[in-house]
Amino acid sequence: MVKLHFSGKVIYTIVCLIAVLLLINTALMYRNNQVIVRNKVMQEEADSIKLLSVEMMRTLHLLDLGLRGYAISASKQLLAPYDSSIVRKDRIMNKLQSALTKQGYPMQDFKTLRSHINDYYGIAIEMKSLLDKADQQLFKKLFDEDRGFTLQRDYRKFLADVQVFENSIARTAKAKHAQALLFSYWMQGILFLLCVPTLLYLAHYANKTFWLAEELNQSQREKAELLTRENKTLEDQVQARTNDLLLMNEEIVAQNEEIISQNEEIVATNDQLFAQRQEIEKQHDALRMHYDALQEAHKTIASQHTLIQQYNKDLVREVESQTKDLLRANVELKERNAQLEQFTYVISHNLRGPMSRIQGLAGIMAYATNEAEVLDIGQKMNVSTQDMDRVIKDLTMIMEIRNINHKTLEEISLPEVLAHAMQLLQYEIHECRAIIDTNLQVKTIYALTAYAESIFYNLISNAIKYRSPDRHLVIQVFSYQKDRDVVIEVRDNGLGIDMVQFSEKIFVPYKRFHLHVPGRGLGLYLVKTQVESLEGKLEVESTVNEGTVFKIYFPSR
Repeated sequence: MVKLHFSGKVIYTIVCLIAVLLLINTALMYRNNQVIVRNKVMQEEADSIKLLSVEMMRTLHLLDLGLRGYAISASKQLLAPYDSSIVRKDRIMNKLQSALTKQGYPMQDFKTLRSHINDYYGIAIEMKSLLDKADQQLFKKLFDEDRGFTLQRDYRKFLADVQVFENSIARTAKAKHAQALLFSYWMQGILFLLCVPTLLYLAHYANKTFWLAEELNQSQREKAELLTRENKTLEDQVQARTNDLLLMNEEIVAQNEEIISQNEEIVATNDQLFAQRQEIEKQHDALRMHYDALQEAHKTIASQHTLIQQYNKDLVREVESQTKDLLRANVELKERNAQLEQFTYVISHNLRGPMSRIQGLAGIMAYATNEAEVLDIGQKMNVSTQDMDRVIKDLTMIMEIRNINHKTLEEISLPEVLAHAMQLLQYEIHECRAIIDTNLQVKTIYALTAYAESIFYNLISNAIKYRSPDRHLVIQVFSYQKDRDVVIEVRDNGLGIDMVQFSEKIFVPYKRFHLHVPGRGLGLYLVKTQVESLEGKLEVESTVNEGTVFKIYFPSR
């Protein structure tokens, strides 16, 4: 009994320990969830800070663009980017300061940068005031100092520092989450190592208890049979002695008294055995109830263990999915930033040319000797202004393409779109007697009709412009299904492009590879921009003096 009592204490202690570990495990699960939530919030804040930083850079470009446009044409309408930049500057900087302060970024550098930005805006306001007063000499002096270059350099350094800081925060959050998961795995292992031996010991203990109960029942049955045999023997003895007592009354009386005494002892013994049997049955019932409770606890533990494993799997899948989405978003953001930086450079270059010509012509006009020279200079200035207007319109069109809402895509007919593009180029096709061969296995795609027509128009128009003078022009247009994409191919046998030399510059705006025909070098850039805005992908293969193949991949719905 002492051994059983000690074993019972051990079992209760282990069960209490398991309960405590389950509570700790629940707390760890809650902590894991909190870590995941904090990680998600920190990632969203990091993305917001990066976007705000880029937005501030764009606001600075708007300030310069509006001020330069106003300086060139003195038109109040061209001040719209300048006014928008003035309005948006403080709002963006306040949001950026609040977000960086919340994340613990060293604000001294930010305050210094903000002070430089405010100084630059003060200079810009002063330059606009000089333009309003027509003080060109003082304006040109401030403009030649080019203080925006230093600000751009400092701001790019700030962007790099913010990128490093946000990446550090992301790594810290990820490390904390990994540590929380490791603690959870250790706790699961400890629970497993404690629960399995405990349940095995309880099963052994219950089995031993049932065996002891069966032994007690067997002993009780043997005692009852022994009493039955003894009673039968006593009855035979009583019958024999009764016959003897008929002869000996005195001996019978004495023997009867002895028998009565023996019977009383037997009755007392039977009562005692009956009480012991009831006590054994009570202990057996208590053991059965304890075994049922242990079975129920085992089922509860197994159910919770299965649920915890499922939670862990769901958490791992969610973290992996979010990590992939963040990586993909980061890659797309880097690509967009690179494209934006390249496009900004090209636009600035193309705006600077007409602007320089206008300034030079304005300087020459002061030395004109007659009305004819003034008229000629004015016509040239008008041409330069038209060139600048064309560049601004190109910029507006490209920004509209990039801001397309993918929810507006609709199912369009490829044969109808291609026919309309060929109708617009009917005169050119007839003039060069081009042969256009079409084989459209897939008839429909999800896109915008205007963009699809523009893509076909630009590709066919380029094939006509850059046809080879040594052979008859043949243009082939195919569409077919490949895996999950609809592929559209436009082939020609024209002059081709040197891919070794120009592969990195094919889709750069205002870049041309054949100068014997007129053009602006914007067609292929528009095609690539429109394809990507429709969630597609554009590939090009070309061989000099053999021809060019453009492949467009649109995802199937």
